[in-house]
Amino acid sequence: MYALGEGVPKDDAEAARLYRLAAEQGEAGAQFILGRMYSNGDGVPEDDVEAVRWWRLAAEQGHASAQTNLGRTYVLGKACRWTMCLPICGTILRRPKELRGRGNGAFPLVG
Repeated sequence: MYALGEGVPKDDAEAARLYRLAAEQGEAGAQFILGRMYSNGDGVPEDDVEAVRWWRLAAEQGHASAQTNLGRTYVLGKACRWTMCLPICGTILRRPKELRGRGNGAFPLVG
């Protein structure tokens, strides 16, 4: 409602406050949106670390878009200390032996 200005004046700060209330109660959709608000600086200070925190909580509940944003953020090296991301990025970017030396640039996700 406040995020889109439907029926009330558009107010990103109020929208963030309301999303935070729902996010703190464990609502994955609100956690995802709050993460996006922090990533874009909509109604809150832009803060990639805070965005990752909310996306991680939503991703752990199976929220697919949060999982995508979280993975993209790690791959781009945003919002994490190098020592924290190294194990994650090393897993994501590890090339299987059968692809080494082919020059095809394939970096499949591995688990």
